[in-house]
Amino acid sequence: MSQHFKSVFANVLQMIAVKYSVAKAELSGGDLGEVYMFISPNQSENLSEQDALANLKGVDQSMLKFLLGGYAELNGQQIKLIDGIGQWQETVENSLVAILESGINPDLARAYAASAGNMYNQYSVMLFFVSKMRPADLLLSVHCNVSLGIPQLRQLITKAGIEGSTIINHGELLNLSNYEIIVCCKGHGCRYEFQTLVDSLGKDESFFDEKQGLLEFIGSDTRQEASDMYQAEMDKVRKRHRHKFRAIKQLNAAHAKAMQTALGEEKAILETAIFSDNAIAALNRIYGVSDYTEDQYLGLLFDSSNLFLYTDDFPDAMK
Repeated sequence: MSQHFKSVFANVLQMIAVKYSVAKAELSGGDLGEVYMFISPNQSENLSEQDALANLKGVDQSMLKFLLGGYAELNGQQIKLIDGIGQWQETVENSLVAILESGINPDLARAYAASAGNMYNQYSVMLFFVSKMRPADLLLSVHCNVSLGIPQLRQLITKAGIEGSTIINHGELLNLSNYEIIVCCKGHGCRYEFQTLVDSLGKDESFFDEKQGLLEFIGSDTRQEASDMYQAEMDKVRKRHRHKFRAIKQLNAAHAKAMQTALGEEKAILETAIFSDNAIAALNRIYGVSDYTEDQYLGLLFDSSNLFLYTDDFPDAMK
């Protein structure tokens, strides 16, 4: 194995180690339902639709999944990560929908979204807290099997008067694409526009889902101001959740180091599921083993020398 790959994979191991060092030690609490986070790793302006679709299979998308998956495991949470195309007025970009199970502390959810937004230099991130107690805002979604492509769907969304949405392609069935379209809005004023969209798809109310709760945005009109907003959210949890806050910073530092040193093929190893086929193949190659159980693989990771990463080892820019 090349020295470069050994060095790069050390960073991968550090990320994995941080994820699993506290994953089983922390329990979540609270009364909220699911929390939806909408985040993009894209930093390009005026991205084309073709580029946005290609980016869904890119390195940044995979690395963002690993980062958000790590945050969830730090809190002992289950998380669902779904690729999507985000649309806002005339702009489009690759995006990620992260759904955290019910019970997470809302301050931690905001910190996770803010930290990821800051790592990827985003203008803003969006969260929707499902809550029956505070049903101020709406998250609406519709599933449809259609022969349309994303360009045609975007036209229907725009024609319905919807400014922002996320389009998810769940695959194909009988030559039809299975799409899910998600729309969030402040208040309940977007019901009419959403119903217009559903009608244009030839569906009725039985095909869409409505969740009530609180919609929040973190960010600003400039990247620097957004970074300040993200840091403010992180500071809110610094004192109340010191252990988790330090683990988040450790994961961020390892992520930044891996992004600097790794090649595209090496970064692809960083899938959300540590025991995916790709990850197991990489671990087998690194350690010269095969057919290990999950516990045996974890034992290899935790027994490796210099496994844990501390943010004091990195420049301030990485912390």
